[in-house]
Amino acid sequence: MLNWPPHIAAKLRLLDPPDKMQGGLEFYDCRSFHPAPLPPGHQLRVIDHKLFARCLWHDAIFTAFGTVENFLQHGLGLCLMARDEICSEAYAVWRGAHKYEIGIVTHEQHRQSGYAYLTCQYLIQMCETKGYPTYWSCLQENVAPSATARKLGYQTEKAYQWLVYSKKSNDCTIVNEVK
Repeated sequence: MLNWPPHIAAKLRLLDPPDKMQGGLEFYDCRSFHPAPLPPGHQLRVIDHKLFARCLWHDAIFTAFGTVENFLQHGLGLCLMARDEICSEAYAVWRGAHKYEIGIVTHEQHRQSGYAYLTCQYLIQMCETKGYPTYWSCLQENVAPSATARKLGYQTEKAYQWLVYSKKSNDCTIVNEVK
């Protein structure tokens, strides 16, 4: 996948056209807040080896980091738990420009309960305590993640374009220099 802001994507001359193009949104500049209290009977757990093996995004995070140890050393993860059941998983895994991109997945039986919002509040606070602001990205058609980002207080919203290739592409060039 290639990810370009719209003003640059419009100037690309691709030798191999993408298999799919998708619009995305990025959210920056989260305002400060105090996380809401956890519901009774719930607790937050930092993702460790044992918990990681039970997470829905285990395969995607493992693929991104190559090993569980790399994730535990370079990423952050929290699970909102109801006793021993994982309700929601929040990750800060892609760090660039001195920021963490965060991601969230809520287990199906717990969706529309506010757990994504709540778990992300604590993860954002955890990142900021370590000196890293956060940003959020999602596909434009994904209404729920966009709404959660706005509810979390991200104040800057920018569009971008995903160019998706199922096979290796030969080349692309920029038609005009972008300033």
